[in-house]
Amino acid sequence: MCPSPLSYIPVPVLNGLFVCMAITSVMGNQLFERILLLFTEQAAYPPSHFLRRVPQRKVHIFTLLQLLQLAALCAVGFSGIAYAKMVFPVLLGLQMPIRHLLIPKLIDENYLDALDKPM
Repeated sequence: MCPSPLSYIPVPVLNGLFVCMAITSVMGNQLFERILLLFTEQAAYPPSHFLRRVPQRKVHIFTLLQLLQLAALCAVGFSGIAYAKMVFPVLLGLQMPIRHLLIPKLIDENYLDALDKPM
C-alpha cells in the first residue's frame, strides 16, 4: 500500500493551515460583523446598508437569535453523548422553520429582508 501524503505533514502545520483558513473566512462574514457591532459604539458604526434601514435593537436581537441557534447546534454537535448527536440533523432541519415562522414574530419582515440580503 502507498503511504498517505498527509502522513508526511506534521499535525501542527495542518492545524495552522486550518486556523489561517478559518480566520480568512470570518472576514467579510455578515454574522461576524454584526457580532462586532454588539461591542462597537453606535457613533462608530460603519455605513452598511442594513444599518441605515434597520434599528439598532432589531439588529442586535437578530444577531443574538442567530448566536443562540449556533450555540444549540454546537452544543449538540460537539456533545460527547451519542444520543444527543442523533438530534443534530433534526435541529439542523429546524433552522429554516425557526427563521421563517418564529423570527418574523419578533422582527418585522422588512427589517429581516434588509438583514438577510447578501452584501
